[in-house]
Order: sequence, then structure tokens, then C-alpha cells
Amino acid sequence: MKTDKRKSRRGAVPLPLRVLRAVFTVFGPVFPGFFARRAFALWFTAPRFRPPAHEQAAIASARRSQIEFGQERIALWQWSVGQWSEGQWDGGGRPRVLFLHGWSGRASQAAPYIEPLLARGFDVLAYDAPGHGESTGRQTSVLQVNDLVLQLARTHGPFHAAIGHSFGGMVLALALANGLELRQAVSISAPARFDTVVDNFQQMLAIPDAVMLRMRAHVDVLYGPGLSQRLSAQNNAARANTPALIVHDYDDDEIPVEEAESLAAHWPQARLMLTRGLGHRRILRDAEVVEAVVAAVAGHEG
Repeated sequence: MKTDKRKSRRGAVPLPLRVLRAVFTVFGPVFPGFFARRAFALWFTAPRFRPPAHEQAAIASARRSQIEFGQERIALWQWSVGQWSEGQWDGGGRPRVLFLHGWSGRASQAAPYIEPLLARGFDVLAYDAPGHGESTGRQTSVLQVNDLVLQLARTHGPFHAAIGHSFGGMVLALALANGLELRQAVSISAPARFDTVVDNFQQMLAIPDAVMLRMRAHVDVLYGPGLSQRLSAQNNAARANTPALIVHDYDDDEIPVEEAESLAAHWPQARLMLTRGLGHRRILRDAEVVEAVVAAVAGHEG
């Protein structure tokens, strides 16, 4: 019942997705091994979207650079009142905030937070994850972006705070469990359980159970059993010593609000802010959400 309600708010299904669903539905049970490999490849591949008009000003005001990350080149976007000399970022000792975008997202989604954070004395760093935005690569994963965040903490940190949206919130919880040090964390529209993301993926593509069983077995071979528990945001948050603001919308049609409630219950120093009518992405640029997030970063509850 709940799944049907979320699906009804998504609107018309694009033709390519309808075709892909039909192929998985008809041929998946017949050739589960082949389609498990196909699903596995799709799992790591995020569609890229151009920044909309309301993000253009932030892009224009940013200092863009690139770093080497494994075999990829990662696009970085930095906003500061400091100076850059010989490619080095010098914010004059101002504390820095890291923005972690979601799946198929981009650094420019930090746009609503740039001016308010600069005004409160913070510089901002955002990245395009591998396979996203202007970074190279075709695929990525939670584990890979976790490694990127930890590398940025070493080379561009320390960070005072981090703001993670959706997939970025899950990465943030994992990075904290792996040693990322922050004074404040903000998680927006993030899943608490990794299995929720897997279930959404299966539902979105109408992948038969036989195919998913093969895919999960392949994941266990590559990463070892128990990956879902290791990547679970609520499990990682339970070990976090960092205060957190968790923001979620009752009308999120991708990640149910129960996920935020569970994440907040597991996170020792978490506050939960719930909104209505903003959905999964528009919540990022809502004025009240921006105000609450900036206040949390600045050390005030708001």
C-alpha cells in the first residue's frame, strides 16, 4: 500500500524506463544470470543531469579545480572569501563546510547554502562524485565516494561540518564511522538502511526476485557477506560522536520518512526536523530548511 502511494506521486514513467522494466520482467526469469550482471552494472551507473537555472549563479561564483582520485579526475567547487595562490585554497583560517550531493546529483546543488554560510563565516567545498557532473568516470559506489570524502578531509580539511543529501547522507554516515572528524553533521533525505536503497532499485526497474538473488550473490563474492549492514547509515550513525541534524519530508516519494525517524533514533546526538510538501529534492532549497541547516552548522539549534 505504501509503495503504491509513493509510485502514484512520481508522475509519468519515461519511455526508456518502461522499456527496461518490460525487458527485465519478460526475460529476467528466463536468463537470471545475464540480467543479474546487467542489473549490477546499472546499480553503479548514475544518469547525469545539467544544473538548472537556479544553480547557475553558484556555479559562476565558484572557484573550480580538479584533483586526481585513483584513475579519475574529480571536479571541485569552492566558495570562499579567502584567496587562491598557485592552485592552493587559502580561506584565511575560516572553518570549512563540505557538501555531499546525492545520486545523480552535483556540487551545484549546494547553491542555496553558499551565501548564508559565507555570511556566517564559513567557506564551502563541494565535489562532483565519480560519474557525476563534470568529474570523469562512468560508475561509482558508496565505498568509492567514502574514500573520496576521506581524501578530501586530508587534503582540503579539516572540515567544521558536512551536509549530505540522500546518497550523500549515507556516504556521510559511513565516512564518520571510518574516521571523518566533524563538529556538526547534517543529513537530508537520507536512507537509514542500505536495503531500502536496494529495494527501491529493484522496484524502479521491476527486477524479478530471481535476478536480484543472483545479483546479491555476486555482491557477496566481490565485497564479502554483510555489505548491507556495513553500509547501513543507522548502523554507522550509532557509532558517531558527531551531533547531527536530520531533515526529511513526509511527502518524500523516494525515501520514506520512517527512514529518517530510524536514523535519528540510532544517532546518539541527533535532532530530527520533519517538513511537508517538499519531496525528496525541493527540500534542499526550502528557505526554512536552509535556515535550520545553517543555524546547526553555526552551532545554534535554530
